[in-house]
Amino acid sequence: MFLDVVPFEQLVNDPNSPVVTLTLIAQGDRTEMIFHLHGVADHPGDKYMYDLWSDALDTLMTHLHDQKQ
Repeated sequence: MFLDVVPFEQLVNDPNSPVVTLTLIAQGDRTEMIFHLHGVADHPGDKYMYDLWSDALDTLMTHLHDQKQ
């Protein structure tokens, strides 16, 4: 379930969990993604929210890079 969906621009997840907002901004042939996590204390090396999201975004970046080739 999402709090807010703006096609091709923004997703905001369910309020019953930490709120994740992904904002996508078209920049010519590129897209800037802004990631915001609210509602949980996280930090690098926590082996929880920060590290899980960091790994997921790294995997996404690798996948998108591979698709361009």
